[in-house]
Amino acid sequence: YTAPTTDGDYTVEVIDTDTAGNTKSASITFTLDTTIATPTVALTTDSGAAGDGITNDASLNLSAAAGDVTRTYKINAGVASTSYTAPSTDGSYTVEVIDTDGAGNSASASVSFTLDKTLATPTLALTTDSGTAGDSRTNNAALTFSSAASDVTRTYKINSAAATSSYTAPTTDGDYTVEVIDTD
Repeated sequence: YTAPTTDGDYTVEVIDTDTAGNTKSASITFTLDTTIATPTVALTTDSGAAGDGITNDASLNLSAAAGDVTRTYKINAGVASTSYTAPSTDGSYTVEVIDTDGAGNSASASVSFTLDKTLATPTLALTTDSGTAGDSRTNNAALTFSSAASDVTRTYKINSAAATSSYTAPTTDGDYTVEVIDTD
């Protein structure tokens, strides 16, 4: 007997014949299925630089599983689960998606990423509050800012105007709101 290697339906019959010429037979019918599609998995949003795997959203885009496939997920080689719960804590993650079909074939794919959902809130203050302490009245619109982390892009808005990459103190009397926006 040479087992078939091509997927398909097969009937194998075995026939025994003794020296007197008597015969008996038995057969089995089966479907050979040795193939399974490999799942695909990717971050829904790679919010860092394109392709850097840094994100603030651990949601995944997955290929659809065939009807006879059972899909499981492992996060950082942990215990397999039948559903994916996106991590919510900053850190490095590898999510493996494993598909197993009714014939016992399995295929897997994985995605690795760094989840970064935290960023220090920038601080700013008048360099000189020349009026009564704490009244935010001044004759000098210079501001003091907290330092930005090395991976942060900082922009500034004055009275909700378009964002700029640097702060230029207003020189005209009036009320001003300065917003500092940090993006990592």
